[in-house]
Amino acid sequence: MFRRKKNRDEITNIELTEGMMICPEYQGSENRMKTLLLKGVLVYLLVMGVMGSYLSALDIRFSWVALHVVIFLCTMYCAALYYNKLWQDIGYLLLLGAMAAGGCLLGKYINSGFYSVANDLSEAASEFFDSNAMRSYGEQVGNRYFAVTVSMSYIGCVCCVIANILVSRKMRCGIVLLAAAGTLAMPLYLEKEPSFLYTVMLLAGTVLCFMIRSGGHYRLTFDNHAYTWKERKRRIDYVYSSAGLAQLICAVLTGSVLLLGVANLLYPRTLHQQIRGTSQMKKDSLEIVENVSMLGIAGLFNFYPNTGGLTSGTLGGVSAIRYDYETDLKIRFAPYTQNRIYFKSFTGNEYLPFRNRWQRQTDETGQAVAERVDITTDRMKNNYRKGKKNTGKGKIAVKNVAAATGVYLPYYSEDISQEVYPGAELIYTFYPSLSGQKLKGLSDERKQALADWRDVPEEDMKAVSSLCQAARLSGSLSVRENVQRLAQYYQENIPYSYRPGATPYQEDFVNYFLTKNRRGYCAHFASAATLAFRYIGIPARYVEGYAVDPQDVSEEGTIEYDEKYEAYYEGTSEVGKTAVVSVNVTDANAHAWVEVYDESLGWQVQM
Repeated sequence: MFRRKKNRDEITNIELTEGMMICPEYQGSENRMKTLLLKGVLVYLLVMGVMGSYLSALDIRFSWVALHVVIFLCTMYCAALYYNKLWQDIGYLLLLGAMAAGGCLLGKYINSGFYSVANDLSEAASEFFDSNAMRSYGEQVGNRYFAVTVSMSYIGCVCCVIANILVSRKMRCGIVLLAAAGTLAMPLYLEKEPSFLYTVMLLAGTVLCFMIRSGGHYRLTFDNHAYTWKERKRRIDYVYSSAGLAQLICAVLTGSVLLLGVANLLYPRTLHQQIRGTSQMKKDSLEIVENVSMLGIAGLFNFYPNTGGLTSGTLGGVSAIRYDYETDLKIRFAPYTQNRIYFKSFTGNEYLPFRNRWQRQTDETGQAVAERVDITTDRMKNNYRKGKKNTGKGKIAVKNVAAATGVYLPYYSEDISQEVYPGAELIYTFYPSLSGQKLKGLSDERKQALADWRDVPEEDMKAVSSLCQAARLSGSLSVRENVQRLAQYYQENIPYSYRPGATPYQEDFVNYFLTKNRRGYCAHFASAATLAFRYIGIPARYVEGYAVDPQDVSEEGTIEYDEKYEAYYEGTSEVGKTAVVSVNVTDANAHAWVEVYDESLGWQVQM
């Protein structure tokens, strides 16, 4: 007995300095349960502050009274678990069993309620971004009010357990506040403001955490001593003080109410809505956040390699186009036109809905048909040989620097099977289409075009029909008139975007673009346009490759003084005799476009 008392004296006597110590009988004792329950109030403020802010910002309907009662009782129970070690172990086991049983019995309601909240967030994002695209989850329970109440109560209990471990015992408030910030980030980004009550609770809980941690009043023990000696820090911290903690909670709550109340009076929400601006950071992140809100984390990633967003007819897996601006091709030629110059690498014949890709022309057995020279090219070549006006013959040297092996064919060339390998250079001969040039003898080609290039999948018929009606397209109009009307409709109604988001799983690329997402890059516009022209009876085909604009030549081109103009071009030139130039073609020049068949001009690039 005497030795036990001696050990106790050695443990509990606290020496402040030489000749001065605190004896056990002066350390003081405290009703630990009161302090523990007040710690539970702190956890309640944090958990209910975060959940209430999130749910009230999105204006989600459910039983708020039930949620308050459940979270308050759960926080009180969790806080009381630290009364002694035996009750802590048993209590956590009981709580774990109760939550497991609740998850099994109420799993259907928990899932459905969670999906309801997720759908409300998606709807808010769709409204904020002014987009018809909305990520939707299947709700299994018809009674949404009850399902959300059950789900949020269950999730709240899980949060109470985690927050109690981090806050009530260890006061690791940084982790809790980081989680809170992540939870509230999306509603705040969407400019959805939480209610006053839950803002006060969250603010008070945050301030209390930092004040208590700064004062050292957090490392709980399993005895009733009010003070403890911190050997490493050489200081005395108080552990239990129900009266002090109660006063602090009341003071902070009062201060939070006054602070936010005065802030609302001086800077009301209406004034904030009038004068607020959009930061540059938010402007830069809008499209990324929109992708994530609509598609989840998949909105950040491209699902297959791409060059400028193009992948030989494979569509839908590019979330955002990210250029590296490194040279893919290097071309050398004599400029002959002030128009854009195209280099074809892929021609799509059949669109495969929901598989989201264009397929090259195939025969009846499904085998790819070998590329053949269009009659359009033959007529241009014949007109040039006959010396007709507005005709010419040119050569373009294409060096493959870092592009895939393939054909990079200028219009209109017979070298349709000449592939250029990385590191190699190939010279293509072509017969350009110049203004004022007319072609005759295209009746056979017109019949072939009508037979091969007018298919519209049944799955896309409704969306394509709506597009044609909205753009006022008609088979009675000329090709040029239809092209102009569709281009104008695109410009006025569907924005061009480098970050359109990947097409969601089990969605069709064209349908999703036209009916939900309503934004895209060249592959979206070209795919829909191809089907639209086909729908009104105009043969059309989807093409991918590279496009070089006149400003690319004038600003980035390098004059090749050792090359002779006559070696690269002869005949009519719209820009006169010029020097031979070389131009670096990057992934920023990658493009998708539409070829349509015109009865007097043959196959032409139109958009």
